[in-house]
Amino acid sequence: MYAASVSNVELVRVLLDRGANASFDKDKQTVLITACSARGSEEKILKCVELLLSRNADPNVAC
Repeated sequence: MYAASVSNVELVRVLLDRGANASFDKDKQTVLITACSARGSEEKILKCVELLLSRNADPNVAC
C-alpha cells in the first residue's frame, strides 16, 4: 500500500512480481484508490495506476 501511496512504480512492480495482490484492500481502501490519490508527479501516478490495472486490479470494487 505504501509503495502505491508514494507512486513508487518500481517497488509496486517488484511486489506484484512477487505475488502481491493488485486488488488488495485494507479498511475498504484499495491499492488502486491509494495510487490514484498518491503523492507524486502525475506521470508517476499514471504509470502506477496503469501497472495495477494491467495486473488485474479491480476498478469496480465497492469501497
